[in-house]
Amino acid sequence: MRIAKVNDALTEKHGKYAEVIELLESPRGYQARVKFGDGHRATLPVTRLRMVQPEGLPRTKEGWF
Repeated sequence: MRIAKVNDALTEKHGKYAEVIELLESPRGYQARVKFGDGHRATLPVTRLRMVQPEGLPRTKEGWF
């Protein structure tokens, strides 16, 4: 799982950063299931995300965002 910066209206309520749980392929393109720091989960188009944690980097402690 990787951390991503979210560019969506959800950031006002749940924060700027979310953990990417899963990538999905849909008829409208690729989407990502994300989990915000407050526990809220959402499915967003990948065009609204920017990965900020390199894949090879060891996972950081929970709750840092």
